[in-house]
Amino acid sequence: MDVLLVVVDDVGLADFADPALTPRVAALREEGRDCTLALSNPLCSQSRLALRFGVHGRTVGIVQELDPTNPAAPIPAPGLPTLAGELAAAGYATALVGKWHCGGNPSGGSYQMAPIERGYQAWRAGIAASRVSSYRGWERVDADASGYTQFPETEHCAVAQIDEAESWWAAHVGQPRFLEVALNLAHGPFHVPPASLLSGYTIPPVPDKRDKFLAMVRAADTVIGRLLDMPGAREALVVVVSDNGTSPNAVEDPALQARLKGPTFDGGIRVPLVIRGPGVTVGEYDELLHLVDVPRAILDYVGCPVPTSWDGLLYRSSAISESISPSTGGLDQCLRTRYQKLRRVLDRGRAPVEEFYDLVLDPQELSPVISPPPGVLAAMRDVLYDWPVASRVRRRRTSGGSGMARFGLRSATAAAITSGGPTQDIDITGIDQPKAALYQMTSGLTVGTIAQVARHSVGMTDGTTERDVVNMWEDGGTTMATHDTGYRQDIATVIQQTVTASETLDGEADHNQWN
Repeated sequence: MDVLLVVVDDVGLADFADPALTPRVAALREEGRDCTLALSNPLCSQSRLALRFGVHGRTVGIVQELDPTNPAAPIPAPGLPTLAGELAAAGYATALVGKWHCGGNPSGGSYQMAPIERGYQAWRAGIAASRVSSYRGWERVDADASGYTQFPETEHCAVAQIDEAESWWAAHVGQPRFLEVALNLAHGPFHVPPASLLSGYTIPPVPDKRDKFLAMVRAADTVIGRLLDMPGAREALVVVVSDNGTSPNAVEDPALQARLKGPTFDGGIRVPLVIRGPGVTVGEYDELLHLVDVPRAILDYVGCPVPTSWDGLLYRSSAISESISPSTGGLDQCLRTRYQKLRRVLDRGRAPVEEFYDLVLDPQELSPVISPPPGVLAAMRDVLYDWPVASRVRRRRTSGGSGMARFGLRSATAAAITSGGPTQDIDITGIDQPKAALYQMTSGLTVGTIAQVARHSVGMTDGTTERDVVNMWEDGGTTMATHDTGYRQDIATVIQQTVTASETLDGEADHNQWN
């Protein structure tokens, strides 16, 4: 099974959502799995670390930028498993085209050989300094096991990258291929790309920076279309994703700028993620995902063992995103569930900031909740402030599972019961008070957790399955209302006690997926 991973740069979910601007990605959504609640880290290299190494940066002791050209920048330890390395060990031809930005050479040699040390057998049209000052004048790197070349390149880097991607793909017919195409588009500097990449897209006669940014998004869509048209790509597993949200430089509104790439508002961490492949369920997938889950799911999908040290999960009820500002050194991190977010900022010389958001009532994150539910706030603090302790606890308890579930290839019963299942989409507006109270106590827990706790703690008979409880929960406005208040209160009390007694909300919800 061939694997094609395409990573665009600095394009948030909202800017990849217009079918008129991105028709090829829109068509891909119709043909595959459109993951609408995918989260990244708010800055580039931490997200690329998650995609390539299968871990959060903090797990390996790194939360700073991984600039390979900076001798003082951290380098992930030698020998860490990577997606490319695991696939190469399984017999894949592996290549990276485009941007690296994941640290220097772990062997101490030239940083231009870093991708080769991490499992890629070839690096083509590489960006030497992780970013370009001009798309038509940049330092290009090509590398393989024999060494590397570096030279000034004047061809537009997106044109060079798609040409190299097509060439490498065609040259490796006959063995399984893993190709990662890491585009610079639509990272600055903002400009009007070549007409060959615009596919008829109309640009104003005097474009401003927003117009140029949108033209670059269109160019990224054209490149993705060419990749999808490569022979054999129709039968491959295709994953298209962005590294983080849109750059604040791509908009004019100062209020919006403050909520894009950089901080952990949704504008900085909600990214497009579209998956297509044989057997992948077609349609929208609106459950929580983090980029760190993607490499695990890819290995599962193609039948390769998953490193036990990886942080990715097949289902999750919450996710942590974080970054350290390259300019101030301040830490910005958040714990996000489907409905809530706890954010904190630790900046040098400033008082710590903690903000709790109700994402149902305030999806734009404009007004932090003054008095959050105490139990929910305490549980989320336990996870966020003790991280990565909770992450280590979770990994010790996880085993087994299949990436097929992530791509919709397991039965509904298996996905919802055996593996815990995704958190259900519960609209809390206008519901009765008992269910609202239950929501407050279980927000972030999976349906499987709720079902198991309820079944085993309120004395349900053997003839009543966990599926029955799930049905009651999903249809809370009718079925659950037919049960007496005492029964519902028993369930609510037990779940509240479970949340209080568990090590962390995140650990309880996530490691339950595997029990």
